[in-house]
Amino acid sequence: MACEDCHYFREDGSYAGFPTNEECASCHDIGEPQDMVDALAAVTGSPDSIEDVLKQESGPEELDGVIMSTEPEDIKAEREFIVKYLAQGKEVPWYNYQFQPDNVYFSHKAHAQLTMAPAGQEGEHGEAEAAEAETEDGPNCNLCHPKDIHLSSNPAPFQENIFTGYSKMTMKMWQCERCHAQRHQDNACYVCHK
Repeated sequence: MACEDCHYFREDGSYAGFPTNEECASCHDIGEPQDMVDALAAVTGSPDSIEDVLKQESGPEELDGVIMSTEPEDIKAEREFIVKYLAQGKEVPWYNYQFQPDNVYFSHKAHAQLTMAPAGQEGEHGEAEAAEAETEDGPNCNLCHPKDIHLSSNPAPFQENIFTGYSKMTMKMWQCERCHAQRHQDNACYVCHK
């Protein structure tokens, strides 16, 4: 999957952010609506606890019938999604590796058509030496996010900064300023701080 399959721009140019369970279920084919209703009833009505259902490799039968994955690790992840989140009506608590403070305005749309510098010239995340992208390249998430995170089924561990509560991977102001300076963009406070 590409990053923009789940993280996309709406028609008005705003960023959709993290997908909801409803959006996830629309792509992950979970069968007929009644099949899912039966599966969720089997999970929640099970005499076993939710944790017991998660420990099982299969069953209840209704749940097995809606799992579309074929690889063992994918089956396990899909079971967990259905049992822990869909069945209990909870949204997935996604980790946000790049969450910006409320006083910072960051437009994904303004940065979507940027790309990395030639090999060997990129910075820590590659963000500082960005260059204009050609239109066929599309968005380059590596500009700000950890390089090729979308290619890994095991993302980097989430580490929280105990002082700010944000991820330790959140970009720092100096990284944004350096990129703006190298691209001859305005670095005035009001450009990012609203």
